[in-house]
Amino acid sequence: MIRFFSNLVSTVIFIGYIPFAPGTFGSLAAFFFLYYVKPDNLQLVIFAVIGFFLGTVCSHRIEKESGIKDNK
Repeated sequence: MIRFFSNLVSTVIFIGYIPFAPGTFGSLAAFFFLYYVKPDNLQLVIFAVIGFFLGTVCSHRIEKESGIKDNK
């Protein structure tokens, strides 16, 4: 369950598995999230801080388990 959650977070809900331009689609997902949720400044800072730390921990866990560093 923890591996699934880490994979879900580190690939931005599996967008990272798209075979072409996964970073572009990840940015597009972030755009739509911000467009529809419309967080105020405090909420945006909270999302960014939590996302940064959660993404760092989950990405590190997936790198450690898979043995692949900086997977494209």
